[in-house]
Amino acid sequence: METNGQFVAQLLETSAAGFAGLTASLLFERHPEIATRYRPDGFSAWKAQLGQWLLDLAAATAASEPKLFEARMLWTRDAFIARKTSSIEDLRAALEALRDVLRERLPQGSAETAVPTVEHALAAVANGQDAQSGGSGADGPGRRALSYIEAILKGQPRQAIEQVLREVDGGAAVRDVYVEVLLAAHREVGRLWHAGDLNIAEEHVVTTTTQKAMALLCERGRAETSKDKTAVLGCVAGNVHDIGVRAISDFFDMAGWRTINLGADVPEEEFARSVRLFDADVVLLAATLDPHVTVLQRAIARVRGLEGRDVKIIVGGPVFEHAPDLWRKVGADGYSPRIEDTEKLASRLTQG
Repeated sequence: METNGQFVAQLLETSAAGFAGLTASLLFERHPEIATRYRPDGFSAWKAQLGQWLLDLAAATAASEPKLFEARMLWTRDAFIARKTSSIEDLRAALEALRDVLRERLPQGSAETAVPTVEHALAAVANGQDAQSGGSGADGPGRRALSYIEAILKGQPRQAIEQVLREVDGGAAVRDVYVEVLLAAHREVGRLWHAGDLNIAEEHVVTTTTQKAMALLCERGRAETSKDKTAVLGCVAGNVHDIGVRAISDFFDMAGWRTINLGADVPEEEFARSVRLFDADVVLLAATLDPHVTVLQRAIARVRGLEGRDVKIIVGGPVFEHAPDLWRKVGADGYSPRIEDTEKLASRLTQG
């Protein structure tokens, strides 16, 4: 049965473009200085931004997790600060306009569901909560990851990969190098991209180099014995960020699992089909953005609908970081906040 939250979420999603246009108009009416600063395409840019926020709000409302929207707004706040293209005051003004449009335009009873979430996010932004930290530091694993990134950005991706392989050849554990260099570098690249310190070409070359290094390390660390268990992994429809799933797949491989990595942007029905086709013991679904949660729930429902299957479902991805209990609400059997611990969780869930 559809809950009020799900009804309001659907309303927000279907009306996102209209509400975004009304909010952008109200924002510019109240703050003509913002309209002036964002010429000539300011209205279109703000409408697109607000439309995405409304989809994020819909996802948070459907999942009954206001923290999802709050985290999204704090992320936006950090991006505004880092990129210096907008100010926190612009963000506050836009959220105030969104709150007031929803309060006026949503049907009676629906506004009481959505507006408090916007108000909580507005309060978090206005209270000046600390920006989400990044950076690897200058010592230990951080230095190795930064050295790896530096080599790639100097146009020496082969040298970066050789650096990683030399560590393993020198006796370092494959798993440690994978976590402390490759995954640490991946997180640092995300931070640099967030801050506007990397362009598209730079981000892409680091990512593709890391994918090559991941594959090489996985082969070096592959288990000699099999666990006789199968894991199906993939990113839900709309999620094109699959490097995390690739890493998890590698850790399953290195632990002796048979892994079926479906990759990015997987239609919801394909998870259930793959579970049946490959006789999976575990299926892992990854979500990055708030709107992916609804798609993920539908994919989980399809897997649960398989007759005669006791497959365990694990979820992962950035969307779960700020809502620790969300994995239970979407119907999963588990969630691991750390990529490198996911296989251990799967082994516990399937033991016996």
